[in-house]
Amino acid sequence: MAIYKLVSKILGVNLRESFSQFGEDVIIQFFIRKSKGFFVDIGCNHPINFSNTFELYKRGWTGINVDANPDLIKKFTLRPKDISVCEAVSNEVKEMTFYEFEETEVSTLDNRLLKEWKERWRYKNARKVITKTLTQILDENSIPQDIDFLTIDVEGHDFEVLISLDFERYHPELILIEIHDFNIKNYETNKLLQFLDSKGYDLIGYVTLNGYFRRRPKSKVA
Repeated sequence: MAIYKLVSKILGVNLRESFSQFGEDVIIQFFIRKSKGFFVDIGCNHPINFSNTFELYKRGWTGINVDANPDLIKKFTLRPKDISVCEAVSNEVKEMTFYEFEETEVSTLDNRLLKEWKERWRYKNARKVITKTLTQILDENSIPQDIDFLTIDVEGHDFEVLISLDFERYHPELILIEIHDFNIKNYETNKLLQFLDSKGYDLIGYVTLNGYFRRRPKSKVA
């Protein structure tokens, strides 16, 4: 934090500190101007490092953090105002295999990525988990229906998490989600974009695997 302030003073420019992996929290600030709000962080990983929500937490926001790694969830005692739960999330309740890596941020439920991930990262182990839907987790923790910010980063299983949310009951204003198969040349045929469009969301940005979606005003929802 101190180095950002020092460089800002020397250069005479406003540098913004980022805790996210690719500066997502800086981008989020352009879309969210509220001083306080509520977030849902799925695949939260670490409470500070590579976090899309720690900057919001610092500003007075609160939310729920969800990750399938119990050791990571224990670290969220650093954020006592939040709700933090150890759960694996998918589009239905079922037994699945959770593949864990030494680089915890790439652990995944998606076996389609396993071969590639093993070539790039240090594989640790696999274990069985019982998944829950996102709606189920929000219900169990009495989460407010009007959500200011939803972020989903679960390494290839993001679409399954997204469709497990009941959009008739829960209304995220801004959604940040990883889209591994995004192609700018034919983005309109992407199933995730089509799904969110049907739920009343517009793509307002795409940076380093991440799509940013804003909820359309009710009068403009098809």
